[in-house]
Amino acid sequence: MSKMGTTMTMGPKGQIVIPAAVRRAVDLQPGQRVDIEVRNGVVVLTPIPNDLIKYLAGKYKGTPSPLKGLIAEHAEEVRRDEEGRL
Repeated sequence: MSKMGTTMTMGPKGQIVIPAAVRRAVDLQPGQRVDIEVRNGVVVLTPIPNDLIKYLAGKYKGTPSPLKGLIAEHAEEVRRDEEGRL
């Protein structure tokens, strides 16, 4: 995605108007939720799609899953239990 930017002024209530060109570039619709994060001192706005499950799955893709470790630990326990019964 190409870099697009503009300078806006925050109002007294902390509100900032997102310019129409920026909203169109990311297909941001009125009433749509937006994820707000601070990364290395930079505010990052990410439109949240209507399919929240897909959004969250993509957001955490590539991060270590504690579930995988628990599954492996359980499988090892089951293996040891079965060996003990033989």
